[in-house]
Amino acid sequence: MDNSKRIGTSAESKEDMLKRIETAVTNGSDVLSAEQIEEVTLLCMKVTIDPEAYLDTLRTRMLEDVTNPQLVADVYLRELLTLQERAGSLPESTDTAVATRASGDLMGELSQVIDALRKAIDEAQS
Repeated sequence: MDNSKRIGTSAESKEDMLKRIETAVTNGSDVLSAEQIEEVTLLCMKVTIDPEAYLDTLRTRMLEDVTNPQLVADVYLRELLTLQERAGSLPESTDTAVATRASGDLMGELSQVIDALRKAIDEAQS
């Protein structure tokens, strides 16, 4: 049986996640839940990325557009999907590609992908 987590299998519903993010932004608490931190940390360790640095970057990116909790949540979900692909947690991924990629390269790639996605979202919304 496959025990790896997939996006959307979290115990937290999308509605609860959005409420938690909105509350976190309002009162200055962490936008990531303990479960999200644990999941990201485990994936980072699997792909040999420093979890603390990655989590700090993720939080910063999530808080770039705090006017819309859905956009904040979307940043997390995209980052998680990318990490899962790199970690080989998704069927179309390979562990070999992950093993040959340096953590700095991965962070650079993530940044480029996120910027491209943001641009596409902005264009779609205008």
